[in-house]
Amino acid sequence: MDKLIDLPYFQKLDNIVTVSKECKEVLVKNFPCCEVKTKIIFNIVSPILIRKLALEPTLDNFQNGFKIVSIGRLENQKGYDFAIDALKIVKEAGYNFQWIVLGDGVEKSKLVQQIAHNNLVENVTFIGVKENHYPYLKIADIFMQTSRFEGKSIAIEEAKIIGRPILVTNFSTVSDQITHKETGYITGLNPKSIAEGLIELMQNESLRFHLSENLSQLKLGTESEIEKIYDLVK
Repeated sequence: MDKLIDLPYFQKLDNIVTVSKECKEVLVKNFPCCEVKTKIIFNIVSPILIRKLALEPTLDNFQNGFKIVSIGRLENQKGYDFAIDALKIVKEAGYNFQWIVLGDGVEKSKLVQQIAHNNLVENVTFIGVKENHYPYLKIADIFMQTSRFEGKSIAIEEAKIIGRPILVTNFSTVSDQITHKETGYITGLNPKSIAEGLIELMQNESLRFHLSENLSQLKLGTESEIEKIYDLVK
């Protein structure tokens, strides 16, 4: 990132809004002159709406085995290449699973080739972009996000609301959203660590239940964040 490109524009803004404490710290570190006008407004999610939409049926039939769901653009940022190499390890260890991927993007053809090379064609389903992706979260045994970096992931917040066991990589802002083995499972940013985390979750039903139970106790709605937007405009 070239800070000098952004700085003249940032100086003209009345407020700069970011989605998490970690993101604000990064912005302030790079643009200390803008600290006073840098605010945090969390992504707005409604548990009532999301849980209602999740009750709609999916029209897809998936094979037996663990259903692992990922949501996001098919781009380098999301680390799907790591996920594919990890799933090769999981398959060779004898586990039966289906990886269901919702999203589209420039990396799709490359990922399809990698899947074929890793002998995972029968284990992976690309769903594309769905207007309502919540039913796929509902049927997931594990929600997996293997990002190289994130700001604050809406998909993780949605998986938390649905109460699915979550596996994520240790990107720099992950601690804003997940506590290891309490509200999710954090792995290293490499295929071996991701595979080890998946296998542990597959083997350990009580851990999956523990993660889901803890998520069910959280207050996850952020509808009130709209008031912060009104305050900025006022």
